Parts: sequence; structure tokens; C-alpha cells
Amino acid sequence: MSATQKSRGCWVVVPVKRLTEAKLRLAPVLNTTQRRSLMLHLLKHTFNLLQLLLQQNAIVGFLVVSRDTTVLKLTQTYKGTALLEEVADKPPHERLNIALAQAARWCSEEADASALLLLPSDLPLLEIEDLRALLGFLQLYPAQPLGVIAPDRHQKGTNALLVSPPNLLDFNYHFGLESFAAHFTALCHETARQTFICERPGLAFDLDLPEDLALLSATVRTALLEITPDCGS
Repeated sequence: MSATQKSRGCWVVVPVKRLTEAKLRLAPVLNTTQRRSLMLHLLKHTFNLLQLLLQQNAIVGFLVVSRDTTVLKLTQTYKGTALLEEVADKPPHERLNIALAQAARWCSEEADASALLLLPSDLPLLEIEDLRALLGFLQLYPAQPLGVIAPDRHQKGTNALLVSPPNLLDFNYHFGLESFAAHFTALCHETARQTFICERPGLAFDLDLPEDLALLSATVRTALLEITPDCGS
């Protein structure tokens, strides 16, 4: 899908696995239908926040890269750009970083983005204020190379990565195990830049393991596991 109009500003990139492959580590406590429902709920939550940022002109667009047709159709429903992920016969973490590089290059080359926010879709406590806090760094340092990392609550993973300009890391990302340290090191090796860590509860809590699900309140768990109808499948 090509951009109809180029507009300088920040684009958000959201990588999404096929719904049948998502959250497999929750299989001990959730069946396939529940995991699919969970991902659709999390996606809609994320898309609602991004749609609000679009309406407020806080971002100029968001792009979802995926191989799941349901996800891509849902993206368009929320006024996002859907990009079919290139098939890569790689391990999951490598495939994720390849997909992010593909999406980041699209935003840079096709949409002329001036900054990128790489954001996963499995943050159940994410709020609009968390995203505004990240984007606020662009206002504080508008003319400087900038990198901002939001770590997970264990200080091991990366739950959001903001870079300006988009090619700051040459589209080489390190999402996966110990990605927080890898991204921090990569940013610090670059010259003439500002590098920051953004720690907020809504950004720090990702949903990967049964113990993560157990930490959520009963109300949140019930909402997350509500069976969600497919959209366009």
C-alpha cells in the first residue's frame, strides 16, 4: 500500500504475528481461541490509542506489518497503513527484526517520515499518556539525532523504541532476548545524539507468560479474554 501523500513527522510501526502464532507461551493457560481473542483485544486497544494520536496530529501515520490478513484488514479499519510482511525463513526474533526493518524503510522512503516509534501490540496497560511521553522527546530535541528506549519491567526487553531520524540505527534492530542492552549500546555507539530511557508502568508491562497474566487484575483479565469476533476473516 503506497502513501497517497508524503508528510514529515513521526510514524508508528506495529509488528504483528499471525494470530495463530501469537502468544504461544500462554498455551499452558489459554487455548487457541482465547489467545486469538486476546491478541485481537490488544490490537484494538493499541489501534484506538494510535487513532487518537492521528486525530490530534501527534503522529502522521501508523503502519502495521504482518502476514495475517485479518490483522491487515483490521489495520485499515482503524485508518492505519497495512504492509504485508515479506516471508522470511528465519527464527522468530530474527523474523521480527527483519519485518521491522521492512516497515521502517517503507516509512522512511514512501512516507518520508522524520521519526519512527517501534511499538509492540502486547502492552495491556498502555495509555495515551505513555505514548505522549515518548513522543514528547521529539519536541524537546527537534533538531538532534535522538534515541529513546522504553524497557520492560525486568530491564531486559525493549517495549518501545523511538528513533529520529528513521535511519538512526541503519534499520538494524535487536528485539528479542536482552534487547534493551543491545539497543542502548547501539544508540550510544552513534555520535552526536541524545539517548534516553523512558520508564513508565504502561510501557513496562508486556504480556508474554502465564505469570504476566496472573499479575493483572481480575477485571483486566476478564476484559482481555472476552471473545472478540473476527474482523474481515
